[in-house]
This record gives sequence, structure tokens and C-alpha cells, in this order.
Amino acid sequence: MASAIRQIKYEDFDAYAKIIKQLSEQHILARPDIFHIPKPSFPLKRYFYEYLESADKTILSAWDNDNLLGVALLRLEGKGSKIGTVIKPHLVLYIDDIVVDEAARGKKIGKKLLEAAMAWGKKYKATSMNLFVYNFNQDAQKFYKREGFLTLKTEMEKVL
Repeated sequence: MASAIRQIKYEDFDAYAKIIKQLSEQHILARPDIFHIPKPSFPLKRYFYEYLESADKTILSAWDNDNLLGVALLRLEGKGSKIGTVIKPHLVLYIDDIVVDEAARGKKIGKKLLEAAMAWGKKYKATSMNLFVYNFNQDAQKFYKREGFLTLKTEMEKVL
């Protein structure tokens, strides 16, 4: 399966929404106590446009001809700029989501999106690439570990 990586375009919204729905369904199935089906009024299109129109965000997309195979939602964030912090100032590339269409998984699409994300971050002089992954998403955790990610910190939860 050949895939081309490019920045997503406004006209790609419907294909994007289909893939994001897969991610939402996975989260709802795993943790229905905290995830739910968004109301029809949820501004997914506005969220999508925010990534396209922001200087410090982007959505990279993987395509096979006219078929969207996956997306990577990326943003840059400065760290350590607050007075009194012990963190040195640096720029972090955050991966908000990498989602590969269920039918395209296991074909190195996520790896290609991750490599393109790294290149995008380096272009803006980011010094690290960070992400958050839920414990129920074991496939994602294995993927990121295989790609050299290490645990930076642990967020813990106690249900009340």
C-alpha cells in the first residue's frame, strides 16, 4: 500500500471526521465512564479548522490515492517560560492524536506519520516530541515504545 504524506486540506474534512469517529468509538468502548458520543452540536469542524489556521498546529495526513489512511494532529508548545520554573525554556512538539484507519493498520502508516511529524517539529526547532496515551490503548503504547518513546511522567486516577 503506497501512501503519500501531506498537510490536510479543508476539503478533506469528511474523510477526517470518519477516521476521528473510529478513535472516539475506541475510547467510548474502553472507558464509557469518561467518554461519550459527542452531541451533534460538537464543533468538530471548528476544531479541524483551528488546526489548519494556527501557526503552531497542523494535521498531517496519509493517503493512498483518494483514500485517507491516517492523520496526525500536532501542536507546538513552549515550556519553561514562566518566572520561577525550574524547567529550561524549550519547544515541545505534542502529538495530540495519531489515528490510522482500521482497514490500514499494520501497514506502517503510523510510522510514516510519526516520521513526518518529527520532520515538522524539527523544522520549527522543537527539542522533543511528547504525547499522552491511555493505558487501555495497548497497541498505541507498543507502537510508541517500538519507535523509541520513553515514559516521561505518569498521570494517575482514582475514581470517586
